[in-house]
Amino acid sequence: MDDKSIKYHELYNKICNEVDEEINELYLDSLTFLFALGVIEYNKEEDRVVLIK
Repeated sequence: MDDKSIKYHELYNKICNEVDEEINELYLDSLTFLFALGVIEYNKEEDRVVLIK
């Protein structure tokens, strides 16, 4: 994969480390929002979040 994708849980862990708290609900809402805007897509087979914009 290229540098515009990351495993779902790797992204979650990176964000948790940055904000130093549990962010599960906010994380899911944020990904849903970005997906709806067409900024990201989710590759289910590889469990990856891909930046498309």
